[in-house]
Amino acid sequence: MTFGEALKVHQQNQADDLTVKWATRHYWNQIVIALLKSWPELVDREIRRVMRTDCKQWAAPISQGCISDAV
Repeated sequence: MTFGEALKVHQQNQADDLTVKWATRHYWNQIVIALLKSWPELVDREIRRVMRTDCKQWAAPISQGCISDAV
């Protein structure tokens, strides 16, 4: 299963859950937009192939404030 496929399942589950408030849905949508904008190849990546080192490598420029304009 790719990250994109899992994301669709998660988004559908969130849409089906009437206890999730609109603001929460909006917040998570903004998080997903920012994540995919800063890591576009993640969508097609197999989830089991996303390693801790990949996440650290992705997060390094963000934690230094280098890509804040990109998201």
